[in-house]
Order: sequence, then C-alpha cells, then structure tokens
Amino acid sequence: VEKCQVPMQTGCLPERGLGYRHMCRFQAHEVNMRLVQLGYEWHWRMDDDSVLTGEVPYDIFGKMAVEKKLYGYITTVRDDDTCIVDLWDTAKEYADRLGLNSENNFFSEWPRGAVFYNNFEVSHASIWTSPEYRAYFDYIDQAGGIYFKRWGDAPIKSIGVSLFLSHEKVHHFSDLGYRHNPFIDILPAAMRKDTGGRGRPPALAELAWSPTKPV
Repeated sequence: VEKCQVPMQTGCLPERGLGYRHMCRFQAHEVNMRLVQLGYEWHWRMDDDSVLTGEVPYDIFGKMAVEKKLYGYITTVRDDDTCIVDLWDTAKEYADRLGLNSENNFFSEWPRGAVFYNNFEVSHASIWTSPEYRAYFDYIDQAGGIYFKRWGDAPIKSIGVSLFLSHEKVHHFSDLGYRHNPFIDILPAAMRKDTGGRGRPPALAELAWSPTKPV
C-alpha cells in the first residue's frame, strides 16, 4: 500500500496514520503466525500500558486447556460505527457465500459493532492458523478496509471468533482484575461486593456488552 493512497481522515476518531493501520493488520493475523513459528501454542496479549490489578490465582493456559476453551477475554465493548464502515457487511457477505451461518458458530447472534476488548486476549494458536480463519482474513485484507476505512484488529478478530468457534469455546475471565486507562477498570472478583470471588462461564447473551460510550 502506498502511503499517498491511504486517506488520513476517515471519520474514525482518533485519526491514525499508516503506521497504526500496519499495526492493526499485524495484530489481526501476522503476530499470531509469528508466535506459532516461535513454537507457542497459547498466546496471551496484553498491551504495554495494561495492568493486572490482582493476583491471577491459577494457570491461565492450563485452565483454558482443561475446560476445552480456545478464546478468552476479559470484557467486551462497542466499536464506534465510524470505525467499522462496511466491515460487518463484508464479513456477512463472506459468511453467506460460504454458508457459515450455522449452529457451530454465533456470528448471526453477535451484535454489529460488538468487539472483544483484545488488549487482553488469551487464545489458542489453532484459531489463527486454521485454513478457515486465514481465508477469512485474506478476504477482509483484500477488501482494503484496514487501510482505507481504518478497520481495527479487534473487530476483525471478534468477527472471526464468532464465525469459527461455538460460544462454548469462549471463556470470560470475569474473576480477574484489569485496568487499561482510560477505558477499562475492572476490580478482581474477590474485591467486589456482588460476587463470591468466583467467575463463571458466560451465557451466550452475556458475550456482548454495549456501553453507552464506544471505545
């Protein structure tokens, strides 16, 4: 992609340059492929300005493996409509073409604009190395929206998870404390008054939460 071809103003705020869009493309696919090449089966992403605000009282990857989960998240948010222009329609076109709307996924029930907040993301390599995800990503990539409409890695990967996993394979780390200022600040479950300190698997309806202020 030539820098002169990429519009610097897309309506998605804050406006980001070519480097940021390279990062979105990298995080949506290439980073996981590189981790696989390095021999890592499980991937845990946390941005360098993210903080765990309490003890993690178990082996994250062991828990995922024992419970047969493939993707783990800590919260969901709603992306701004100006940052996902045509993305959901492009994904739906792809899903319809391949007949991917089935009982084996939850794409048809995943709200437009809902994203797993992947600044905290635990995943198994098999999601991203699967021929299905790689073909889906190639389709999204070739559509050009990452560079020309500033599609982010979070919505691209969230749609991918909803297309290629059943919701039973998704784990909500509802017991962990996590902060990523200024957007997310979650107390550890043991410090909350409304729980007994234990997380529980989410029902399908709980997978997507839409705050009033998009992130």
